Amino acid sequence: MTDTELGSAVHRLWFSDWAFDWLYDRVFVRPTVALARLNRSDFVDAIYSGIAAVVRLFYLGTAATQNGRLRWYAAGVAAGATILIGIVLFL
Repeated sequence: MTDTELGSAVHRLWFSDWAFDWLYDRVFVRPTVALARLNRSDFVDAIYSGIAAVVRLFYLGTAATQNGRLRWYAAGVAAGATILIGIVLFL
């Protein structure tokens, strides 16, 4: 390698920030992306998807009880309070 080739190589290395972007990409970014692609549909995501589906079904069930009749809401609260007091007193 001649002096001009060495100087040119050093110049390129310095002006490419000592190749840290290239090194960071090869050491950290690409392996992380590869692991993310391998682990795209893991069981943890399935657990949270199942929880979301249960919550959605619960929401649909409770939304059906909303009919805008205030007297029925008050009766439901009173019945629930009566049942709760009965449970507390007899247990």
